[in-house]
Order: sequence, then structure tokens, then C-alpha cells
Amino acid sequence: MLDQKIFLKGIKYLNAYYTNFNFNINDDLKLKVWYDVFSSFTDDDFTHLIKTYCFQNIYAPQSPSSVLEYAKTQLKLKYMDSSSAWDYAISLLRGLGYDFSRFYSKCEYSIISTIIKSLRTDLEGIHTDKLPFVKKTFVTMYDEAIDRDAQIKTKEGLWITQVLSAKALLKG
Repeated sequence: MLDQKIFLKGIKYLNAYYTNFNFNINDDLKLKVWYDVFSSFTDDDFTHLIKTYCFQNIYAPQSPSSVLEYAKTQLKLKYMDSSSAWDYAISLLRGLGYDFSRFYSKCEYSIISTIIKSLRTDLEGIHTDKLPFVKKTFVTMYDEAIDRDAQIKTKEGLWITQVLSAKALLKG
């Protein structure tokens, strides 16, 4: 849970960094709204998020959602791209002779494993000419899954921990 003093320091940091930000720290409602958004973050995660936001963004945040969207974007950069995820999955499946039970136990990434489970009937006995269609479905599902996962992790305040541990994102 974010300490209110640390939160206030972060807001003051934004005010100092962006001369046009003009966050009135005496506006109790505005403080509450912003604090509620970040209250699940740890002190370190919030501080790191605010500083990296400032260093990487020319413009001040328009709302707490701007900062959260930045955090989500940074998280998504740490995931394997969808084409690499497909290559990983199909290579592992082929290497295991399309033994799906072994695939689920050997696959290091829960997101990929879950998607392959849902595409199992499409992959069983697949012919090479059908592979591009299954890949397209996989890529769509994977992109949606990482977007959803990054959104959840951002809202839960699991930002810095997850950014520093990219493999943890896919392992679940």
C-alpha cells in the first residue's frame, strides 16, 4: 500500500518536473482521486514509475490514467512478441511430436500454454497449408492476452517488479 507521504512527494515531483502541470496539492478531491488510482502500488514502485514517466515523456500527465497507460505500455514491451511466441510454441509442439500433455508440462509460459489449449483441436493433425490460419488466430489471442495481463498487473500495482522480471510475465 502506497504511503501517502510518498504519494505526495511523487505529485510534487511531477509539479517540479513539468512546469505546466500545476497540480494543486490543496485540492483534497483531486488528491484522493489520484491516490486511489495508485494506492495499491508499493512506495518504491510508485516512485520509480513517476520518475521514469518524467524522464521518458515530454508532456505532463493529463490524468492518473496517462501514467497508468505509460506503465502498461512499458510492461507490454517486456513480453515476448507474438511472432516469437508462436515460433516458441510450434517449435516445442513439433519437438514433442505434438504430444499436448507433454507440451503443457514443458511450456515455460502460462499465457502461451493457455492459448495452445484453446487451439488444440485446430492443431491436432494440422497440415502445413492450414498453419498460417492457426498462427493468425494465435497471434490475435496472444496480443489480447498480454494486453489484458498488462492491464491487470498495472492496476494491481505490479509494475516495477514485473518490468524487472520479464520472464515472470509469461510464466504467470
